[in-house]
Amino acid sequence: MIRLFAIGDIHGCFDSLEELVENKIQLNKNDTLVLLGDYIDRGDKSKEVIDYIIDLQGKDYNIIPLIGNHELLLLETFEDENNKPKWLQNGGGETLKSFGVDSIKDISTKYLDFFRHRPITIGYCEMQINENKQVINIDTGCVYNEKVGFGKLTAIELYSKKLLSV
Repeated sequence: MIRLFAIGDIHGCFDSLEELVENKIQLNKNDTLVLLGDYIDRGDKSKEVIDYIIDLQGKDYNIIPLIGNHELLLLETFEDENNKPKWLQNGGGETLKSFGVDSIKDISTKYLDFFRHRPITIGYCEMQINENKQVINIDTGCVYNEKVGFGKLTAIELYSKKLLSV
């Protein structure tokens, strides 16, 4: 059976991502996993999250990473240091710590290339829209585990609309 999953707003929650993908979803190479962006900032393992995604892609898993506003803010800060206060206010400091650097300019181009937007075909875009007739919010606040009802990383299997959380 072919399955299509989406995960968004990981925000450096590597342990939750790994548990969700490997133990709850049990991702296989016939599945498609769409990542909706916001891999970085706020949580303390942004680099590990990106390394994990790149590793899965390298092992020929069908991973489609989309850019989120946090990745866009990182790229805007890389291009113009005047954006740094806004990025730091939105969790950029945790990302710098995760990468073990003091300056955004010290982040390897390997990661900057990953953050840059990857276009998709209009056909693929239309397919996504046609299969999702309503907006489904799966941001369950992984980094907010101190708040009641939050602190989960959630995926949705889009065909069955089954939710999986850790």
